[in-house]
Amino acid sequence: MFIERLTGIMSATLPTGIILDVQGVGYGLEMPLSALCSMPGAGEKLNLWVYSLVREDAIRLFGFHRFEDRQV
Repeated sequence: MFIERLTGIMSATLPTGIILDVQGVGYGLEMPLSALCSMPGAGEKLNLWVYSLVREDAIRLFGFHRFEDRQV
């Protein structure tokens, strides 16, 4: 297991994801387009389930609203 869930403040929306501020650390989370369309505005509190993909050359975090979506 790695990072399973993050709760923080929405900082910015990017073309393929968001930046979530968790106590001063900005996590870049890639998200499905369907989830990006329902994101709250900057400054809003957000709770996301996270899938962590660790490779030799990269660490990528994927955010999901529901645990069931993360499982798929």
